[in-house]
Amino acid sequence: MKKLIVTFLALISFSSYSLSANDIRPAEDAVEEGVKMVLNTIESNIGANGEIADQQAFIDTMVGELRPIIGFQQIAIKVMGAHFKTATRDQKIRFIKAFTNSMVQTYAAGMVNFVGYEVKVVSSRDNQKNTYKNTRIYLDVVSPDGPKYPMVQSLYYSKKNESWLIQNIEFNGINLGIMFANQFSQVMSDNDNDLDKAIDAWVKSTQESYEGTSFRDKEAR
Repeated sequence: MKKLIVTFLALISFSSYSLSANDIRPAEDAVEEGVKMVLNTIESNIGANGEIADQQAFIDTMVGELRPIIGFQQIAIKVMGAHFKTATRDQKIRFIKAFTNSMVQTYAAGMVNFVGYEVKVVSSRDNQKNTYKNTRIYLDVVSPDGPKYPMVQSLYYSKKNESWLIQNIEFNGINLGIMFANQFSQVMSDNDNDLDKAIDAWVKSTQESYEGTSFRDKEAR
């Protein structure tokens, strides 16, 4: 299950797309283009020995690719829930930064597990069109061994960025937003509902998890 969650997080950049007055296209086409882009990034960073030669360069690349397509702030606000309203401006900034780092680092660590997977866009199950409103994209994630996992991405249109940003994902029955919200609630509980301590604990946990990660392709392990 842990491996599935890591792979699940690695998928979050695969269906970003932008719409503008001069370039309105089917979401499915943009999703497929995003898949190719990210797979190329993985393959170009994994060496012949199955390892990431320059881990920091790899992470920096992921940061550059993820920031324009994920609504980190929107997700962080939902993860904090009611605590966001009572948090100070400094606490909000600290958590959004910490949350963003945790997602990016988890993504960077999980990317190497995604070589060989295939992502297919499937027909929408919603009666909706691609408009400037919240929308959902349905995909199937197929592993090299054959098993197929369903994924649903929820996106919202950011007028500021003039692009669709990911705000939540469901992968194989796992809801990303709920998972992170539950983790935050647990961290708050473990730290006597002290928000400053909870943020510090989140940062520490993320860093420890990241430092213990081996950047190796699963086929080379």
